[in-house]
Amino acid sequence: MPFLNAILTQNVERLAGEGAIHAGLLTPKGKISYDFLLAACEDGIIIDCDASQRGALMEKLSLYRLRADVAVKEQEGDVIAIWGEGVEDVAAQGASDAIIFSDPRLPALGMRILPNTSAGSEELLKRLPAHQSDAEAYQEHRLALGVAEGADEIPVDHFFPWEVCLDLLDGVSLDKGCFIGQEIVSRVYRKGRVSQRLLPLILSGSGRIPELGGNIEVDGKNIGTLHILQGKQGLALVKMEHVTGSISASMDARQVELVVPNWMES
Repeated sequence: MPFLNAILTQNVERLAGEGAIHAGLLTPKGKISYDFLLAACEDGIIIDCDASQRGALMEKLSLYRLRADVAVKEQEGDVIAIWGEGVEDVAAQGASDAIIFSDPRLPALGMRILPNTSAGSEELLKRLPAHQSDAEAYQEHRLALGVAEGADEIPVDHFFPWEVCLDLLDGVSLDKGCFIGQEIVSRVYRKGRVSQRLLPLILSGSGRIPELGGNIEVDGKNIGTLHILQGKQGLALVKMEHVTGSISASMDARQVELVVPNWMES
């Protein structure tokens, strides 16, 4: 724990009393390199991360390890996310040979199951309701909640933690001691002003699909840009000075609605 606690944005010691935590690894300039969940397992800590970033994350952790008495190794098996009514019952019968925990970011994200083998993952997927074994359905559900994750949605060295709401999703601790990039992050929170965040976006009507990176406008004024779109559900990076609640806006002749999630207002 001391090794990870010294470099990650969240207090890893919380794992001693909680099922899982949300955290990130930043660059020295305070931007996100990787975002992930961590859970305690029998012989250490398991990191639930974007599969496409697994090798690069392992290399980065090995680089920071230096003389610390820790080993970084790959774990076999996929990650399964389940959500909706009855997820606890599904998880309970899911796998005896697995790590199971509630998603620490938001209760509405449901539960995560990390079978220890690929065979265990395949067996569990067969027993899940159709919508709970559909990766695209899960992504749309997650985007509707305003939660970004992984390399496609949080590119390396692109966003500051507050821009992807890492702070509001219990992924940042400012009182645990140092972590990589902490000085930059602490300075922003001392000023008490966050200029922009990712917000859920709903695309309405028909017509040409807007381009990613395109401007979102209200009364001819640019208030943000489209970041990612899955079907009609997406995320937009929006200037918070323009946000007072749900916003009807437009881009590329299409109407969009920007939504401030309840968890962001609380």
